[in-house]
Amino acid sequence: MKTPDHFKLGRIAACCLLTLASAGIGNAQTAQETKEPEATAAPTAAEPTQKDIVMDAVATPPAATPPRTSGTLVPTPPRTQPATTTNANATATPAARRYAAAAHNAATAGTLAELALDLMRQQSSTTGNAQVNAVVSPLSLVSALGMVYTGTAGASASELATLLGTASAGERVYTARLPVLLDELTKPGATSAPFVMANRVWLDGTVAKAVPPSYASMVSDRFNADASIVSFAQSAAARKTINGWVAQKTANRIPELMPDGSITSSTKLVVTNAIHFKSKWEKPFDPALTAPKPFKVSPNAAAKPVPTMVDERQVRLGTIDNITVMELPFAGDQFSLMIGVPPAGHTLDAFEKDLEGLDIASWSEHLKPTTCKLALPRFSIEPASKPLKASLQALGVKTVFGPDADFEPMLGKVGKGVVLDNVYQSATIIIDEQGGEAAAATGATAVSKSFTPPAPSCAVDRPFIFAIVHRATGAPLFVGKIADPTQH
Repeated sequence: MKTPDHFKLGRIAACCLLTLASAGIGNAQTAQETKEPEATAAPTAAEPTQKDIVMDAVATPPAATPPRTSGTLVPTPPRTQPATTTNANATATPAARRYAAAAHNAATAGTLAELALDLMRQQSSTTGNAQVNAVVSPLSLVSALGMVYTGTAGASASELATLLGTASAGERVYTARLPVLLDELTKPGATSAPFVMANRVWLDGTVAKAVPPSYASMVSDRFNADASIVSFAQSAAARKTINGWVAQKTANRIPELMPDGSITSSTKLVVTNAIHFKSKWEKPFDPALTAPKPFKVSPNAAAKPVPTMVDERQVRLGTIDNITVMELPFAGDQFSLMIGVPPAGHTLDAFEKDLEGLDIASWSEHLKPTTCKLALPRFSIEPASKPLKASLQALGVKTVFGPDADFEPMLGKVGKGVVLDNVYQSATIIIDEQGGEAAAATGATAVSKSFTPPAPSCAVDRPFIFAIVHRATGAPLFVGKIADPTQH
């Protein structure tokens, strides 16, 4: 049964899409001098056209591939001789294994949060305005980029590895934990809250046969991705099909991830990830108590009244480096909303620039149950598909967008003539009296902190940064900022 849009469950959704196109073939955004390689034969009528070709390839053992100096986002296929570290882990004490798992979780959560902050900072820099509400899904983006990264080599792989944190988080930590995290979030019965995450690779019929079994097996096994064969020559129909899939996976919260012009006849491959989360609060707010409360959108501005949910309740609260942090659990206690409020007099821009991903990942460690009168503005952010190419290039991912892109691990010899055209993400969130719902979609065409006692007030009365996190791992599904709760 469809829930009414207002005063009901919060809705959170995100989707990421990446598009890959033949270099130099009617592509104004990535016009290159590289000549398009001759297309392979399209599937015959006897071949499955909507069959999951990635899943079909799982039974085929992946071909041996040389190790990359930059590391991989997902673990490589099992080696014939187990690594020494694996033997050591097998004999480790339960306490040691728990400590290692916690360290892995913290590294993964910190990397995801840092990527989200980087993207928001880049978008603020591009627009010249940090006072805009925003939400991104680092989990959605990393899943989509991870499937692309698995199919790249050379500088293309190295730059993506740097962005995805294999250098800063430690290659083995990051490559080992992300697939485990995805499995924990998506396996049947993993969460009590409705949570959906789906990955799909969309292949043009002219390149479908070029996909090596090793790549197909990897993305199927590690990202639980399926695939469909489409004709990008029929660009309008292909766009409609992909947008329809995204809408279905995000409960229609993101109806149009791919804008007009995002698919052309030169598109060869599209990678999509969709996330949808919906849950009631552990303790809902009473709508009858919601009332206008003062909110200062900037230190020098006069306070403005905004609809604010009020309740006396126990929250997990703390002050970390003068940042007031509070955590509100969703039903089932598996996910929570984390809110970080900067000190009075600090701008959202400065707060955003100073905050680090590991800060968000470690917030929960410093919080204590506290009973207070909570005042939290109701807020929402409507979905809007945003191209991330410029932001990713500013963060160092450049080669995949140019003539030196190397997608041979993904598309064989055809991969030498393919570039990453763009990356799109759309995310939406609603937080109200009953709970939260969010969705995200991403697509690509081819130090220790000081701690002080809990703050006495739970009033969120100025711009803040928020995250929806998986409590067991600390991984942020969504990270965003609210400059003005009345913006949508």
